[in-house]
Formats: sequence, structure tokens, C-alpha cells
Amino acid sequence: MKLFTLLLLLMPLYAESAAPELVCAPEARITFQSRWLRGSLLKLESSEHNWELPWTGRENLVTGTQLRGDRMKDLVSPEAAESDELLNVVPDVARYYVYREKTQGQNPLVKEVFVDRSLLKGVESDGLVITQLHQTLEITGRTTSKVSVFRCRSR
Repeated sequence: MKLFTLLLLLMPLYAESAAPELVCAPEARITFQSRWLRGSLLKLESSEHNWELPWTGRENLVTGTQLRGDRMKDLVSPEAAESDELLNVVPDVARYYVYREKTQGQNPLVKEVFVDRSLLKGVESDGLVITQLHQTLEITGRTTSKVSVFRCRSR
């Protein structure tokens, strides 16, 4: 019984230590915080972002080609050309885990983070992280979005 109690006390410490941390340029940090009772969080902290998104370990995978294709079909905005130039650095065959904010009701803002799968393999490596903030304008019904691309290293 004492061994079982000790394991229960140490498991949250192990979960926190096993979570990867990504250090990105320009000056961003992404951490994965494992929580037992309240759900796990992906925290993205930079000068422009301070996001907390849920993660389960069963996130969808998309390729670089799919990422660009999805972006092109639903966006019409003046910033689209600039965002698409940023997405041109994304390799076609790279795979990205998709982390999305849980949307409630008619929330006009949707946050998404795409993390290169190679960054989460438990070894030090380099890859890209893409953030996308979608905004649906109620008057026109159009969707605009802002894309950021970070070059990251897993620790």
C-alpha cells in the first residue's frame, strides 16, 4: 500500500518532467504541461502570443501541403499574401500535429498551433511551429487570419 501511495505522489512529477519544451526564434517558448485533473495544456508565450490550448496526445496530423491547401480555400484578406509567403517555407511532406482552442458557441476567434512532429520525438531537433488566428467577421461573414511561423528547437 505504501508503494502504491508513493507512486501516486510521484506520477505528476514524472508527467511534468517528460513534457517537451520548444525554444523558438523569434523569442518564443512552447511548453506542454501535463495535468491529471484539469486536462493538459500547450502554452505558447511570445511577444505577440500568450495562448493556452488543450492537448490530449491524440491530435490530428496534417502535411505541409494540406496546411497550405486548407489556408487557401477559406481566406480572403489583405494580409493573406504576406501569410502565404510565410507558409511557403513549410516542407510539403512535413507532418504537423494540430492543436486547436475549444470553441464555444459563435466565438469569432479561433486559435490553432501546428507543431512539427519531429519536435516531439524526445530527441533534440529543429522544426517549424505555425500559429494561425482565425477571425470571422460577423457583418460580412468572411474569415481572415494571421499566421506566424517560428523556427524551433526541442529541448
